[in-house]
Amino acid sequence: MKQLAVADVTIVTKAEQFSEKEKNVFRQTVYEINPLSRIYFADFGKVNEFDLLSSIIKNGWYEVPDSGHFHSEIKTKTLMFQQPLQKEDFLRKLEYNLDVYKNEVYRAKGILYFEDELYETILQGVGGSFELIEGENLNSGQESVLVLIGRLKDVQYDLFY
Repeated sequence: MKQLAVADVTIVTKAEQFSEKEKNVFRQTVYEINPLSRIYFADFGKVNEFDLLSSIIKNGWYEVPDSGHFHSEIKTKTLMFQQPLQKEDFLRKLEYNLDVYKNEVYRAKGILYFEDELYETILQGVGGSFELIEGENLNSGQESVLVLIGRLKDVQYDLFY
């Protein structure tokens, strides 16, 4: 469930065994768990609409070609932090805001640089919770970036600073 909740792309294998009605039920179930995931069905190991090799990496993030599944109410907001972040203070604010806005912020992703940390920190968040993973790159003190994805009209971005 956790993987499905954070997946950008969901590929259902052995779909040739399912009727169109069963596929639609599955599609709706996935949408309820993760309205942002693109869903593809593989028949005999082939997915005609999706080619993983055509996905590109842009600025360290995978960018998957649009499948035509578009939600006009879904927006992104990129927050940039010029100085290295004070870890405790930033995480306290982030935890509070993601909890308050858990119905508006579907996902949070970031590359963060904390004071006194040797490596960059990768942030992945979904549904009001998040996890931090130590990155591979040394902490260069670069600009930290936090990307919020969801229905963001009510989110007060200044609370993250």
